[in-house]
Formats: sequence, structure tokens, C-alpha cells
Amino acid sequence: MRTIRSVLTGLARSPVKSFVTLATVGLGVGVLIFALSISGAFSRLVSDQFERDGLVVMVANVERDENGDLQQVRPPQFDGNAIDALRAGVSGAVAASPVAFTPWTEFVVGGDNYRFRSVVGVNEDYLDVMGLQVVAGSAFTAADIAEGVRDAMVSETMAEVLFGSPVEALGQVIQPPASTQGAGGGGFGRRFTPPTYTVRGVFSDPSEIQRRAYGVGDMIVPMTSAFPSTINASQLAGFLNSRIALRVQGSGLATVESQARGALAQQYDSGVTVEVWEGRPDGETAVLQEARSTVATFSLVVNLLGFVLLVTGCIGILSIMLVEVLGRTREIAVERAVGASRGMIAREFFARSLIMVSAAAVIGVALSLLLSGPLTELVVPIFRGTTQAELGGAVIDLAAIAIGVGAAVGVGGLFGVLPVFSALRVPIAEGMRE
Repeated sequence: MRTIRSVLTGLARSPVKSFVTLATVGLGVGVLIFALSISGAFSRLVSDQFERDGLVVMVANVERDENGDLQQVRPPQFDGNAIDALRAGVSGAVAASPVAFTPWTEFVVGGDNYRFRSVVGVNEDYLDVMGLQVVAGSAFTAADIAEGVRDAMVSETMAEVLFGSPVEALGQVIQPPASTQGAGGGGFGRRFTPPTYTVRGVFSDPSEIQRRAYGVGDMIVPMTSAFPSTINASQLAGFLNSRIALRVQGSGLATVESQARGALAQQYDSGVTVEVWEGRPDGETAVLQEARSTVATFSLVVNLLGFVLLVTGCIGILSIMLVEVLGRTREIAVERAVGASRGMIAREFFARSLIMVSAAAVIGVALSLLLSGPLTELVVPIFRGTTQAELGGAVIDLAAIAIGVGAAVGVGGLFGVLPVFSALRVPIAEGMRE
């Protein structure tokens, strides 16, 4: 209690300077806590969306042209056995689905025309590959695909936009506006009428980052209904299976690529053309790399900024303790003369600095909790396709608070005790003459 009273008395001598110092240290603590929390939240978000349930990679029967663009191998070298080969040959493979963008995206719903961002022909494993959940109705099965059913599933947002709710979307008809010129290439360029689909299920919305990174469709349909039945069956099978989305757990991209190439070479022959990448079916995307790079850079910058602000604020503690030591030089010498050791005196000043830093840390924790919401709103736009809700509620976490307070106590305590060492080096007799 004597030490606390002494600290309060010292602060009362210069109330403005003391308040500014404590507020500055508190601001540094608050910024550090927020920086650690927000960087951790973004890191967890990226990890959850891209790595929690394994990698999603594309394995495709394509080749790169002179411009680096992906071109379909003709005639196709894959067939329906490609998926079985990948499941058996790639360790950790948990789900695989062919992915084929349909050559049309315009449909009529309730008399109005709508343009979907993408309509994708897939198999029954597509939801598992992309980590999507059925929120209404049911998914199509392997038997449905074999029968060529014309059922479809739409995303939760599309169901709400088109029909009002996921439940009301079930059983609704999505039909083409008119005969359409196919845009898929490879013999699909003649005029035909796209199928009419009936909504049988609604799946959960992917995050915007996932949708952009992996090309998740707004509407998914059985792959056998994605293109006209008039196309040669073997050509259609090769085309539909030419790009396969594969979810793999426990392996990196390089390992997956090596195993996929080996499995497909064994299934077909060593001359089979295979490209493997992490991204959209129509090619690699910078979204994944940008997200990871942005999070890493952001974490480094904001954490460094928070620590610099904390150290800068603690310089004020150093200034206050320096004035305190200079004013008590004679008292320190007297204490040493009556038997107080250097360690005892240093511990006394260390305790005084800890009391001030602790008070500033309380201010910092309060500031971080109070300002986390507005600051998060300012930071979130840095990450395109991310919303504040996706960060999972409260941004400030206990680990960040513990690290922030611990750093403040360590740095502030060290800065607060440094001035006393100069006083302890002064001979006792000389100190008593001060």
C-alpha cells in the first residue's frame, strides 16, 4: 500500500503529464491487442475457408498454349475412370467431382429473365468437395445422374432472390429463355435449347472468397444434363470428366500433383496430359495467393505497428521514473546507508513502474473492447470478399489480451527500472550530498 500511495502522490505532482503518459501507453496496449486479434481472426478465416477440411485442387486433361492459357486436349484422354483412379491413387482424397461450366447462364423464373454468374454440371460429391451443406430439399444422387434427371440445386442467396426463401424454391421451374448458341466449344457451338430444370434442393452459400477462388456455381446440375444428348457419348464423357475438383486432406499441393499424375499415368498411359492447380475449374486464380499474402503482410504490419506504439508509450514511463529517481537520489543513498541492498531498491522502483503500467494496461484493454467494432469495419474492406460477420463475432480474444498486457508489463517494467541503475552506481557518500 505504501508503494501505491507513493505512486499516486508522484502522479499527482504532474497530473497532465501523468495522464498523457498513461493514455499513450494504454493506446499502445489497445492497438497491440486489436492488431493481434484482427490478424489472428483473418488468419483463422483463411485457414477455415481454404485449409480446414483439406485442399481443393483441380486435376484436368488440359494443356497450356503459348500464351499460358489452358486448352482442352482433343480428343479427350480422360473418361469416367479418372475419378476412381484419383480416389485410389491420391492419399487423403475424400471427395471428387467433375466440374463443367454449362454454355448458358440465362434463365426465366416466374416470367422474368435472370443471369446466373455460373451454372455448373457436377456429380453427387460436389457439395462435399466444396464444403457445402443442404439447407432445404435434397441433393441429387449417383442414380439420378445416371438417369439424366433434370433437377437442379441453387445457392441459398439465389433461392431467396428468385423465390423468396429456400423452402419456397423447392419444386420451382427454371427454364431457358430461348434457343441458345452454345459457348462451350469442342463441338458444342451449334444452336440448341437448354434444359428446363426443377429445383430439388438448396445449398448453403459459400463465402465470397470461396466462390471467387473455386468458381462455386450459383446453380449446380447433374453433369449428364449439362449438355445436349445429341453430342457423341464418348466425346461428352471425355469432356465432362476433363476437369475434376478433388478435396484432399493431409497433403500439400506438390504431393497431390505428383500422386495425381502417377495415378492417371497408371490408369491411361505415361503420355496422358495432366495439369494440377489450386483454384477455379477454368484456371488458376490469384484470389488464394492474394488472400494468404494479404493476411501475412497485414499481420506483420499491424502487429509491428502495435508493438512500436506500445514501446513509444512506455518511453513516457521511462521519463516519469527518471524524474522520480533524480528527485530521490539522496533518499536512495540513505536507504543504502542503513542497509538496503541494490536489489531491494531496484525491486521497489520496478514495482512502482508495474503499478503505472498495469493501470495503463487496464485502459488499453478497455479501449480495445470499445473500439474493436469500428476499427474492424475500417479494416475488413482490405480483404475483398470478406464481411465482418465471417470473422466469427467478437474480434478481441483472450490470447491477444494476455499477450498485449504481458508485453506492456515487460516493456514498461524494464523502462521503469532502468533509471534507478544510474543512481545505484553513485557512491553513497556522494549521493547523500545531493
